Amino acid sequence: MMESLNTQATIAEQAADKNEKKNINLFLWGKFVSLVGTYMYSFAMSLYILKQTGSGTTFALNLLLSALPRVILGPIAGVLADRMDRRKMVVGMDMLSGITVLTLLPLSSLYGLRIPFIYANTLLLSIINTFFAVTISASLPNLVRKESLMKINSYNQAAESVSSIVSPMLGGIIYHILPIRLFIALNGISFILSAISEMFIDFNFSREKVEEKITGKLDIKAIFTDMKTGFSFLKEQKALFSLFKFAILLNFFVGPCMNVTLPFIINNTLSLSEIHFGIIEGSFSVGALLSSLIIARLPEREKKLPALLLGLGCVGASQLLMGLPVLSLEKLFPDNAYAAYYMLMMLGISISLMIVNIPIMVIIQRLTPDHMMGRMMSLTQTISSAIMPLGLIIMGMLVDLMPAYVPLFISGFILLLTVLMMKRSVAMREL
Repeated sequence: MMESLNTQATIAEQAADKNEKKNINLFLWGKFVSLVGTYMYSFAMSLYILKQTGSGTTFALNLLLSALPRVILGPIAGVLADRMDRRKMVVGMDMLSGITVLTLLPLSSLYGLRIPFIYANTLLLSIINTFFAVTISASLPNLVRKESLMKINSYNQAAESVSSIVSPMLGGIIYHILPIRLFIALNGISFILSAISEMFIDFNFSREKVEEKITGKLDIKAIFTDMKTGFSFLKEQKALFSLFKFAILLNFFVGPCMNVTLPFIINNTLSLSEIHFGIIEGSFSVGALLSSLIIARLPEREKKLPALLLGLGCVGASQLLMGLPVLSLEKLFPDNAYAAYYMLMMLGISISLMIVNIPIMVIIQRLTPDHMMGRMMSLTQTISSAIMPLGLIIMGMLVDLMPAYVPLFISGFILLLTVLMMKRSVAMREL
């Protein structure tokens, strides 16, 4: 009898392993195909706008139209992700994105590929993607068992890193030999292929309490009530709230420094070549890819705080080292030496960020009940989308007012102080 029960348990466990693996593979396939199409399309449209207009403002406006919906609509997307069938939302949004992109083909054939058409398409895609991104993020804990959360989040990051490396290279080649409309077709098809892949994912694989799904009439009042409930839940969860505050600091200091301060030092202060700049920038994606694949294979530890402290400390130390005044005041070494140095620092930062970002996501997923997951994911993405532009503006102003190494050095120092604050925080100790 006991042997029969053990056999049944083994069969059930094997079936669960098989279903979980299927979920991971389908999710990663859809994610990778969609991202490659999206990144190639964004690359081509950005280059097209610059070549057609020669205007930085026109170029920046397209980026702004892409970013704004995430900030404005993120909280609403979180409410819908908690109320509606997530599988239908994910598949529907990908299908809608594909159709939206493909409408550019007949429009461009009839009237030419005009800049207003690209703007309108960028805005619509960003609105749709806001709802998709929040919903798929909220769905990840439903696709695998708790012990596999670190794995799927790591593979998710790896898919993003690979696509960010591959897409610009493919895009650059295709742009010069094939018509611009090919990028439109490829992106539209990639969304549809992703949607087909998502149709076969079991979105309730590890969902224990489906009945907790929010019900009732969906109107403006209900949406705001649900948003308020989400904020209240976050404030009540002291460890989670503390984690969010430190995540805000990370987004404010790291991204802007990498996107504004470091390029300024490389191009303006040190006058390194475009090749050097490309290698330094590319090393970030390589480091993120390697570290995410390694993290996916490591045994998961219950306590995540030591990894967070280590990762954040390494990020701060790397920024501190990149901002050493002696490196930027005058060129003491050959260009290749500077390039190698900053490449190593970027590798260090990207690896360290994965050590921070992946556990943060796992912690949020573990501490948040399923019926609140959409709102927590939307808060994460909304805060990130809002804080980053603010940091970019401030860093841009600081670079104009003082030597570029100063804000880089200061931000590294602040991150190191943050490590000490996190270590002493009572609320953070349970993480």
